[in-house]
Amino acid sequence: RVKWNSSCDGMLLECLKKEKANGRMTSNSSWHADAWTAAEKALSGTELHSGGVAKSANSCSYRWTLLKKEYIQVKFLRDKSGFGWDHTKQLVTADDEVWDALLMAHEHLAKWKTTPFPYYDTMYDIVNGTV
Repeated sequence: RVKWNSSCDGMLLECLKKEKANGRMTSNSSWHADAWTAAEKALSGTELHSGGVAKSANSCSYRWTLLKKEYIQVKFLRDKSGFGWDHTKQLVTADDEVWDALLMAHEHLAKWKTTPFPYYDTMYDIVNGTV
């Protein structure tokens, strides 16, 4: 099984940023097959420190899908009235009353009250205008 850590996530995103610059991203924030091949190559050997098995093009694509989903959730929160962003902690901020009201309708977003998302700026650079 593939294992990811923050270092691997950062390497994947930096690789995809380069692939976007090389024209390998589609208009709907998907990627050409060559981008996944490049990601697999860039992450070759990372299993030695992250554990698990070697990362394949498919596992990189799956991880991107997860990170993009998380980015969309964090962006939704950051764009909501009453929410802010702590650049130091890389964390969505709001008063408890604002969180409580939001979580009544969007319980699945509760993790973002305490979970940082350190990839926001990099993800923004990659997907801005496509999601």
